[in-house]
Amino acid sequence: ILNMQATTQLACNPLSLNPEYSRCLKLTGKRSRRGMTAFLRGSSNEEASTSSEDTDSAPKDSIQSKAKRMWTRADKYHAHAISGGLYSLLGFDVMYEWCRNDYGAIFGGEISSVTTTTTTTTAIVEDWSAMASISVALATVCALSGIPLTKNKGWRKQELSYRSIAFQMVMTWQLCRLISGDALAPFDAIALYGCMLPFVWHTITYVYVLLLTGDDKRSVLLVWLGVLLFGLQLVPTALVIQNGDIASVREGLLPMWEHSLFGLIWLLNWSTFGASLKARNVVDDIAFRKWFLIRPSALWMLMYVLDTTRYHPFSSVGDYVSSAAGALV
Repeated sequence: ILNMQATTQLACNPLSLNPEYSRCLKLTGKRSRRGMTAFLRGSSNEEASTSSEDTDSAPKDSIQSKAKRMWTRADKYHAHAISGGLYSLLGFDVMYEWCRNDYGAIFGGEISSVTTTTTTTTAIVEDWSAMASISVALATVCALSGIPLTKNKGWRKQELSYRSIAFQMVMTWQLCRLISGDALAPFDAIALYGCMLPFVWHTITYVYVLLLTGDDKRSVLLVWLGVLLFGLQLVPTALVIQNGDIASVREGLLPMWEHSLFGLIWLLNWSTFGASLKARNVVDDIAFRKWFLIRPSALWMLMYVLDTTRYHPFSSVGDYVSSAAGALV
């Protein structure tokens, strides 16, 4: 009878006969459950790893995904993207046309030498095209329409946008002052001070970025020094404007300055576009330096050299330095 009761009790509750045996079975059950949990977790991780490997084997960023990152609903009517794209194309075409004309004049034996103020004015009107004016207008729309896009993007994105606009407004005003006569003359008295403000701002920002952030140091230095070199054009132009010496500048210098300022506006917009792509991980640091800093700058330098050869405002490098790039008339 006792054996039958024990057998019945064991069948109903296998842990009720022997306390020690019960504890062993409990421990074994816990270990089994832990082992099963670990096995399931391992299977899950293996599947995730396999899935990750499959994903990595595919292209991480297709052309469509890159385009979607830039074509955002935050850009109302896509004004920023459209104006920026059009300006990049039209501005490049305008600079290419100027370079082609310079090349034809130089190697075609018709090197221009402007001799009088009247001839200079005529040369400016003939050289400055409607396409160039449209390009500058598009660049301004692109810069201003980009302000709302920096909302909630962090202070560095906002600071970059406002600093770029400050530079662009200075260059656009100088350019318009050269080609529009006296329409913008009331601002001549503050030309140099307005010119220096974005340079000081730029230097303070990049000292911070260089010393206190993890940004690529080579890209930081290239942008910093590259923009400071803008001063070789902006400062002489500001000095001439503030001193009221536009009509007295060296022969052939005004067309050169117009081309140079136009090219710098294009460079600024293009490099800012590249910085935006880099911030969205569309391009890396190497591609950014190559396609948005070094090669575009080489294009501007080529145009400057061709203009200098064609219009010949300086007799030598020493003359360029001693005249403060033409600022001393």
